[in-house]
Amino acid sequence: MIRVSMHEAKARLSKLAKRARAGERVVIERDGTPWVELRPYAGERRRPGGYEGQIVIPDVGVKDEAIADLFEGR
Repeated sequence: MIRVSMHEAKARLSKLAKRARAGERVVIERDGTPWVELRPYAGERRRPGGYEGQIVIPDVGVKDEAIADLFEGR
């Protein structure tokens, strides 16, 4: 486990983040007391198209064909 002060963490955040991603436990202290733990993000990665078929965009009722073409990419 690595314990660093808040000041040191500010100065070496990139290196500490790499070590945390490599599996080391990194604890950031404030006034000698453990304050936060730096850990790799473990959440689900976003997949494009996740809402496909779930969102419906209503017809805006545009009467001008030139404006409608702009909205529809024509």
